[in-house]
Amino acid sequence: MSLKVVVAAVVTAWGIVWFGRSQRLLSERLYLSIVLFVIALLYVAFGLHDGDPKHLREELIGLAIYGLLAAIGYRRSIWWLVVGIGGHALWDWAHKPDMLEGYTPTWYREYCIWVDLLLAGYVVREYV
Repeated sequence: MSLKVVVAAVVTAWGIVWFGRSQRLLSERLYLSIVLFVIALLYVAFGLHDGDPKHLREELIGLAIYGLLAAIGYRRSIWWLVVGIGGHALWDWAHKPDMLEGYTPTWYREYCIWVDLLLAGYVVREYV
């Protein structure tokens, strides 16, 4: 575990929360739903960059899963956002080299796990 990655994740999670709380256009629940969707969308970009149709297909499946959790979390229950954001840490973990051939940057995997867990913890602390 790299201290630089953890610090970057804490700063990122804080920035995401701060922006969500300070902007006035979206409800925080809608904002967090969008954040979940964008987090999943980043892996689609990795899949496109990789060029392997198998990887892109896997990431599009992930996008559909997390997009659905984001929509349900917005419409129904904040718990679905907790499941989606916290569960995305498992998706990040699955991107280790021996599972999905390591087409995501090595630092990004650890960074995103931390961001996901910190954001899920924030949602639980604030809304549940």
